[in-house]
Amino acid sequence: HEQGFLDVFNGPGTYDTARALAAWATPLDIVAPGIAIKQYPCCGSTHPAIDAMLSLVREHGLTVDKVQGVEAWIHQRRLQHTNRPQPGSALDAKFSLQYVLARALVNREVNLPHFEGDSYRDPAIQPAMTLMHVVPLDAQTLAREGDSYADVVVTLHDGRTFEGSIERPVGHHAGVPLAAALHRRKFEGCVHRHLGRQQMDDFYGAVQSLENIRDVRELTAHIVVAASRPAARAAG
Repeated sequence: HEQGFLDVFNGPGTYDTARALAAWATPLDIVAPGIAIKQYPCCGSTHPAIDAMLSLVREHGLTVDKVQGVEAWIHQRRLQHTNRPQPGSALDAKFSLQYVLARALVNREVNLPHFEGDSYRDPAIQPAMTLMHVVPLDAQTLAREGDSYADVVVTLHDGRTFEGSIERPVGHHAGVPLAAALHRRKFEGCVHRHLGRQQMDDFYGAVQSLENIRDVRELTAHIVVAASRPAARAAG
């Protein structure tokens, strides 16, 4: 059809259907390289730098009062939409490399509450963002490391420097899934406001053994949230 997927997506005459289907499902991508899970609720282009920053913060016990400055290198293509030194909204903060790196330094994590309401105006984060200097990677490094590479250097007031780099975000390497503890933390961060501890445990366990479930209701039963009763109407 003239509005078929390949014509719309790629344009007429720009694709080879036989070539595209030659290795179809051998294997499916869901098998290899497998599922990549976003650990952080923000733009994926910021994730490699976040991982590198968190690794340095945790390994060396870094705190914002010790830090003189931070330099972070990522691909220029990714920097085009993540170089936002002063985000103007919660959504803007999700695309601000300066903001997420400041959160990683100050809070030692990057999670959902950091992108809600006016969290981006947090007085503890504003000065930390000014410490962040973001730089595009040079062509030689990109050719050697790939376009998901990130390098972070933290300089302390006492003159010491700590450097960390990462080829791809954690959990995004083919055949190396997100560690179970990190996967569980991501899950709980998404559902803890709606499910109690027992529900979270039961639901997580059910999902992990999904292939053994005989009826989908065995799964959904764990996520039933009791509806609050509507307020009684005043007698009129």
